[in-house]
Amino acid sequence: MTLSPLKALNLQTPARCYSVASTETAQGGRLKTRTLTGTIWGDFQPDVPSLVTGTDGRGYVLQTATFIVRTRAGLAPKDELHLKGADWIIRSIDEGADQNFRLRIERTV
Repeated sequence: MTLSPLKALNLQTPARCYSVASTETAQGGRLKTRTLTGTIWGDFQPDVPSLVTGTDGRGYVLQTATFIVRTRAGLAPKDELHLKGADWIIRSIDEGADQNFRLRIERTV
């Protein structure tokens, strides 16, 4: 898939970037630690939310989106972005032929 060139006017959405580390606690739980790594600007393109049924049979709304940026800024899948007032998990990162990056992100509403 080829991405269209990003113009400066498309970079209207700031996102705070966080690396995420998960460690096991002494009680057998998990502790998630988020570390702010910086802020990037991109073109935010939300998808239509969908109703998803979890493994426990409960339904929830899943919101996915594409966030196109000029640099990965050290980001990796499972890192998080805070944008548009919500926390999003990065599911995948694709590099286009034009050297822009397409982040597929999601959140539970």
